[in-house]
Amino acid sequence: MERCYRHPDVPTGILCQRCERPICAECARQAPVGMQCAHCQIKASAQADTRWRAAADNIPDRALDRRQLDARIGSMNQVGALTQSASVTKTLLITCAAVYLVQFVTRFIASGLLIKWGGFSAILAWYEPWRFISAGFLHSGLWHLIFNMMALYLFGQGLEPLIGHLRFGTIYILSLLGGSLGTIISGYFMVQDLFTMYVGASGAIFGLFGAIFVIQRRVDASNAGLIFLLVINFAFAFIEPNIAWQAHLGGLIAGALTMWIFLLTGSRQRPRKQQRRINWIVAISGFIGLFALSYAMMWLALGLVSFL
Repeated sequence: MERCYRHPDVPTGILCQRCERPICAECARQAPVGMQCAHCQIKASAQADTRWRAAADNIPDRALDRRQLDARIGSMNQVGALTQSASVTKTLLITCAAVYLVQFVTRFIASGLLIKWGGFSAILAWYEPWRFISAGFLHSGLWHLIFNMMALYLFGQGLEPLIGHLRFGTIYILSLLGGSLGTIISGYFMVQDLFTMYVGASGAIFGLFGAIFVIQRRVDASNAGLIFLLVINFAFAFIEPNIAWQAHLGGLIAGALTMWIFLLTGSRQRPRKQQRRINWIVAISGFIGLFALSYAMMWLALGLVSFL
């Protein structure tokens, strides 16, 4: 019986469909037809995209460590650098739950105390800029918290390991800002929106939806399910008057745009430190840019209100 070319001590009867070398169960990768060795799967994945053909040709025909193989497969098949955890997602979940617990306790002292202090309103945010961020960690009720945290857990657990902690955190925060900006812009058409108090992480959640949509388009994956989910959520927002569809739309656009910029500025051919610096530049520039745009729109909105 033949033995695996990477593990000579393991007998096997499986052959790679591309190179016809013997491979064991550990090295076998499922292919459209039969099984392939890890090396051939890397080349097949790389050659499917013309931008990575040169990189695929330079992959040596030598036995690689399993961890290296998995990392290379991940980098070819998916977008961004893979991580093994979703620590930012877990931190956000714990923070939102802890803040709601404080909300629950303080309601016996003064009803809605934290929402009055940290909820977002365009008029108040002009003098109290922390409201752009703090509103995303406050919730109007237990079910509001549960639905948002379920969505964050389900989508964050998959997205964060795919794109990395820094990119995920950036998309989340910029989507919060985008959601606030959406409510400001809506104030040009419905002046009462400038005075309405908004809370919740929905804008950031929709930003994650936008990021996933961009990734799916990038890798030519079907996004019919995500589109259906978005349509249902926006339809429900128009049925239920207490849902801020403006924040959802603003967060969706901000998340999608941020992910698109990350893809545009990302390159696996750069050294990791250099790419990380670029990611930080994108994050900081996006934060400053959205804040500046929000204040510019608020300044115009306040002028409109004073004129009326």
